[in-house]
Amino acid sequence: MTKKLVLRTVVWVLLTVVLAACGNIKPSLTMAEIIAQRAQARVDAMISGDYAAAYQYYTPGYRSSVDQADFIVRFKVSRVKWTAGRFVDTNCEDKVCNVRMDIDYYIDEPLRGVSEFRGTRRIEELWIEVDEQWYYVDES
Repeated sequence: MTKKLVLRTVVWVLLTVVLAACGNIKPSLTMAEIIAQRAQARVDAMISGDYAAAYQYYTPGYRSSVDQADFIVRFKVSRVKWTAGRFVDTNCEDKVCNVRMDIDYYIDEPLRGVSEFRGTRRIEELWIEVDEQWYYVDES
């Protein structure tokens, strides 16, 4: 095999590898898409009862002042349970976003003689960017 043929083969293989790799590159997400994914993931974790996972979406400041075990107990004993949640939209300025979600919920035995109440409510959440990551701000 001549040097020219070996060089041509190496270039062809490298070009093939580079082009194949470029086909796997996904466009980066917009800030709104990142927030939507994180907000939906937090709500999904709350709905499934995975409060430890939901806790990770709260700000580092919140997590430094509220113990994870206390957080979990707070939601496990709540009479209000979320059954579904849908991202609606977000409005962002700099490193702060207001997120709107529609939450389906039920309340177990809200009144004497009423076994449960079901409803849907639009909630507004505040999300902030801390160290290049987006977190939910608990305003309660």
